[in-house]
This record gives sequence, structure tokens and C-alpha cells, in this order.
Amino acid sequence: MTDQQPPKETCTEKAIKAVGYTKDRATEFDKQHNVVEKTKNAASATAQKAREVDEKHHVVERTKNAASFSVKKIEEFDEKHKVVERTKNAASVTAQKAKEFDEKHHVVEKTKEAAGVAAAKTALGLKWFASKLKPSEKPK
Repeated sequence: MTDQQPPKETCTEKAIKAVGYTKDRATEFDKQHNVVEKTKNAASATAQKAREVDEKHHVVERTKNAASFSVKKIEEFDEKHKVVERTKNAASVTAQKAKEFDEKHHVVEKTKEAAGVAAAKTALGLKWFASKLKPSEKPK
């Protein structure tokens, strides 16, 4: 006799067995309790009730009309008050002023320099801190 053991199952093989087992249990449960049929019937009844409510109260038509009316009123308001045009102009002016301000005061350049200095100072501080640690506490 040899002491050979059968090869171990891989994770994939175990997963396939688990899925098969779960499918079998679900199928068995459905046969006993008619879950699929009951779900189909409930969905069908819900859809039928929704159609009845819509036929009686015209929900879909009223929703479409309200949306259309809203869009029309928004367009009229924008036409009268030029909201979109004014917003675009304000954004354009703001961007231009920000550009001019940066060109005059070099904000972006100074910010980059400050970030570089801060990074260098942080690195120096960390080196100093690391030098004060005991050899057993130093990061590896």
C-alpha cells in the first residue's frame, strides 16, 4: 500500500460545488413553496394595478405635462432674465480676473515654491525625529 492521498480540491472546485449545492437547495425550496410563481403573480398584479391607477388618474400624462410645463417656464424665465448668458459672462470675467491677479502677484508660482519648502522642511524634521529614536524604535 502507498500513502498517496487524493489531490486537494482547489478553491475554484469548492466554489463550483457550493454554487451547485446552493442552486439545488433553492430549486428544492421553490418546488416546496412556489416562490417563483408567487413572485410572477405579485409582479403581474402590481403592474395591472399601476395600469388601473394610471387609467383612472392619468398619472403618466400629468407627469409628462408637468415636466413640459416646467421646461417651458424655465426657458421663458431664462429668455426674460438672461440667466444662462449672464452666468457664462460672469464665469468668463471671473476667470480672466483670476488670471490677471495671478500674473500680477504670481500666486501659483509662490504656492508651488511654498509647497516645495514645506516638503523639504517636513523631510528635515522627520530625519531629525528619526535620529532621536533608539535603534530598536527606528523604522525599517
